[in-house]
Amino acid sequence: FTVFSESNLPETVVDFLNRMMALQVRIVRTHGGDVDKLIGDALLARFDGGDSAARAIAAARATLTDIRAANLSPGVGIGVFTGEAILGAIGPAERRDFTVIGDAVNVAARLCSAAAEGELVTDSASALSAPAGFGAEETLQVKGRAQPLAVRRFKV
Repeated sequence: FTVFSESNLPETVVDFLNRMMALQVRIVRTHGGDVDKLIGDALLARFDGGDSAARAIAAARATLTDIRAANLSPGVGIGVFTGEAILGAIGPAERRDFTVIGDAVNVAARLCSAAAEGELVTDSASALSAPAGFGAEETLQVKGRAQPLAVRRFKV
């Protein structure tokens, strides 16, 4: 995305982001997720309930497939991690955001950073909810974590 931003006018970048994020928001909602926030060129979504990992992975796969079909370039990499988080108002009274906070949110962001364009990286436990198409388990040292994570990758 940095290369794209550097070589395009801001108006072109904004148009691209609006098209990309409209697609992502629609898919997240279709799969029963909630978009927590848009962060520059990233989108943070959460999925609640017993089948949350399967729905998050289905949404991630659909996003990668639809982005490729729409020929939106540059594409995205997606990280999915299952874990607990707290949802609430964060920040001082003058500037609050309603958001999710927790280790699971941080790890998902790190997995997103580890994903190449057109790739989903998820923890191995989440991948078990929809195992078809994932590569072999690998270990990944995630910034800020003492222990490496067992992850699997799905490439469109």
